[in-house]
Amino acid sequence: MNWILWIAAAALSAMVVVMLLRPLLRRAQEQASSAAYDLQVYKDQLSEVARELERGNLTAVEAQAAQAEIERRLLRAAEAEQREDQSTGQSGGSTPAKALAMVLTAVLPLGALGLYLYGLGSPNMPSMPFAERAEERQGFDERQRLIAELADRMREDPRDPQGWEILARNYAVIGRYLQAAEAYGEAIARGFDRADLRAQRAEALIAAENGVVMPAARREIEAALRLNPNEPLALYYVGVMHEQAGEPQRAIETWSRLLRELPPDIVGRPQIMARLTAVAQRAGLEPADFDTASRVPPVGAPPPGPGVGGQSGGQAGGQPGPTREQMDAAQEMSPEERQAMIEGMVEGLAIRMEANPDDLDGWLRLARAYAVLGRRDEAVSALERAEPLTEDLATDDPRRQAVQQGLESLRSGS
Repeated sequence: MNWILWIAAAALSAMVVVMLLRPLLRRAQEQASSAAYDLQVYKDQLSEVARELERGNLTAVEAQAAQAEIERRLLRAAEAEQREDQSTGQSGGSTPAKALAMVLTAVLPLGALGLYLYGLGSPNMPSMPFAERAEERQGFDERQRLIAELADRMREDPRDPQGWEILARNYAVIGRYLQAAEAYGEAIARGFDRADLRAQRAEALIAAENGVVMPAARREIEAALRLNPNEPLALYYVGVMHEQAGEPQRAIETWSRLLRELPPDIVGRPQIMARLTAVAQRAGLEPADFDTASRVPPVGAPPPGPGVGGQSGGQAGGQPGPTREQMDAAQEMSPEERQAMIEGMVEGLAIRMEANPDDLDGWLRLARAYAVLGRRDEAVSALERAEPLTEDLATDDPRRQAVQQGLESLRSGS
């Protein structure tokens, strides 16, 4: 079969070469020069001016002016034609064209063969990025399809606020920020008027305006802070508002407060610190002058109880919080050491939950810790263990809503 492929390739190459050579090898007398074409056009224009004068469409003065202009162009075209004739006679007509034809005849097939054997056709060539990213593109296309199906369902039955929230998150992930803001608005209007959703709607509106906090986003930030004065995302954008208003000191103070209230290892903390540092440097301020040290334990550590210092607390499940010494030591650790400590705490919490499986708050803490660590499947498993414990709770109980919303979010991949 290989010889059939080579014959077909040779035939195609010959056809391409012939198509390229035909105009180059055409005799000079078969080709009308551009100057000769112009001469004929100007002659036709002179005849047309004469006819228009006879019909009375042009005055004698207008006709004379038009004829003079056309005659000037006619003379220039005649001179150009004469130069072309002289050039053709001196160069021997088609000699350069024949030389070029010979070069093309040799170079094109050889060049194509070289590219195939040593370049594009070589089996040793590394795979192209297009092929390498086929799986990624397929996943993106699948997500687009699922989002479109969910959007259709929500238009048919728009009463489900949770569906609107899931749709909004997915719109935001693929960069359709205006649609995300609209979907967040639907979720809020239909019963999910929460601080985090207000802040996320503000974020979508800001992203749609290329990072500028416009009045609509500002109203959402203010609404979020009325619902929860400590809403982290809203506080972050308050700092952005101050920065854009030319108030770097207030922006840095806002972000410093936010950093003090966030766990030391929370996702997004480095980005906030980087922006704080950049704004401080532009304003001639020293970032170290602002207190940004976290006041809360790392993610996954059980919250401290009401006792003082290292005393055990009395929270559900009898799980003690970290001592002050442990929290201070965590601040001095390297990122790798801190990560190992966090994972150890999470594993310890998981072991305690197996021994005390009726502790709903414990399962919620464990699910949150797994989610922050990127262990999605284990987070889903923890919430599934918590789900039966919410059946006797009121519909509006925050813990029941947290389990339901967490499962929806993790299972949908948002």
